[in-house]
Formats: sequence, C-alpha cells, structure tokens
Amino acid sequence: MSIESIQETRIAMESLGIYRGLLQDPVIKQLKTLLGYIEDNPGKNIEILSLYNEFYHTLMEKGKGCSLKDYMIVKILFQDNLYARFVQENPHIEPSNHIRLAAIEDLKSLFQIASLRSKDIKKSIIIGEVDLEIVAKKFDNLPSWEASKDLKLEEEYRQIIKIFQTSRAWDMCVYELGDFHRKNGSGMWARFKGFIWEGETLQGVMSLDPIRLSNLIGYELERKKIIDNTLAFLKGYPANNVLLYGGRGTGKSSTVKALLNEYYDQGLRIIEISKDHLDTFPKVIRKIKDY
Repeated sequence: MSIESIQETRIAMESLGIYRGLLQDPVIKQLKTLLGYIEDNPGKNIEILSLYNEFYHTLMEKGKGCSLKDYMIVKILFQDNLYARFVQENPHIEPSNHIRLAAIEDLKSLFQIASLRSKDIKKSIIIGEVDLEIVAKKFDNLPSWEASKDLKLEEEYRQIIKIFQTSRAWDMCVYELGDFHRKNGSGMWARFKGFIWEGETLQGVMSLDPIRLSNLIGYELERKKIIDNTLAFLKGYPANNVLLYGGRGTGKSSTVKALLNEYYDQGLRIIEISKDHLDTFPKVIRKIKDY
C-alpha cells in the first residue's frame, strides 16, 4: 500500500456520515491514528512500530481475536445509528431517499477500510539506512489480522454476517441490512434479547437459555393466556401486566425465557430487575422510553 492509498483510506474514514460514530470505536480510532502517523511522519519507524502493535493489540482484545473485516461487520450490524432507526420506522423507503443514499456511500467507505491488510501497512513503511537492522526485522515479523474465526454469535445473526463476509461491495448489502434492523432493532436491542438492570445501567445477556415453548410440559391453559397477552402487547393491542406465581420448579422462569426465544424476532425484549433494584424502576423507564 502506497502513501496515496493510505490517504484514500483516511479519506474514507473522514467521509463517514451515518456511521460517523464508528470513528469513536477504540479499534477504528487506533487505526486512524496509525494511518495518520504513517502519512505525516515518514521514516519515524520506531513510533510507527509502536502504533501498529497498539492497533493490533486493541483489535485482538476488543474483537476477541477476529479479523478487522469481521470486527467492522459486527460494528455495522449493532451500532445504533440514523439509518438503523429510520428503516425500523419506515418499512418502505424510496430508492432515492437521502438517508438510504448516505448509508450506501458509508458502506462503500467502510468496505474500503475493512479491506485494509496488514501487509499493505508494511509495504508503506520506508526503511532507511539509519534504521537499526532489528527494526527492519521487526517490521517483517509484525502480526497480521486477516485470519477469521468463529464470531460465536447467535444463529439468527449468521446469515447477515455471511452476506457481508462474502460480499465484495457492501453498498449492495443495504437492503439486507435494512431487513436486519427491521427484524432485530438497532444498537444493544439488536445485539441482545435479554438484559439485566444493575441499578444504573442495562447489561446485555450474552448466552440465554435456549428453551422453547414446545419444551414446556403442563399448564397449557395458563401458558396460552400468557402467550395471547404477549402477542397482543407485541401487536400494539391492549395487554395486561402479568404476575406469575407458583412453587419452585413449576416453570415460571422457563416460561418467560421461552417466550423471549419464541417472539424476539417480533420485537420482544426482556429486562430482569432484582428486588434490590426495584426502587430504581423509574430509571429503567427513562432509559428505554425512546426505543
């Protein structure tokens, strides 16, 4: 990669509009710093060496060992942004809509950034006669970040991830991305189905019990009432608050978990609040009122 190509990648970063919030992501921010330093400080190879490894370390830590491309795909899917919210509120968007067009341009730029390879960086480094031999060798042996791995996300996310992974033009994925947000929401509501309220913040639950309604035995009449009430709520019809009671092991928690697994794709999300945090319930309402 030449200095001109590095400049093109920097321009792609600065061109982001809808997805501009990604520039504050620690990995992308570190990459931006690295590219800027290479372009502005040619020959300062010890400092470049340090910034390269700082970026690599941040990517491996935050991405849990995934490639730069996979990391950015996950960020695109689960960032809360204008396009993600807009498609949820507007099921039918005109092809010429300015928000959609802006998202398309951003996806082009994000693909360019995500396609950056470690060897492209290495090729841009100017090794001068004054450089220590050990510095030159270190650049030759710098770690790469192209190797992909299982992202260990839920099965329902794998299709959209595969679409992005195999695409050579992310702007062509804009329709699939819109469908994803209509079905799953945006931000943390897209990433997680269940949450735990910790008094001040919502913590997404990474691994939920996969139990389904079909796994439950008994209490068919009671369960039908809960299901009907939940569906009414999801469709915007009048619905009741529900109190589940019974002895230990009668399926109260399992019913709630099964409902979530059954209807999350219709917009259902669940927040668990412990009795120690019930006095902070108004804070929860303020936290989620705009979603």
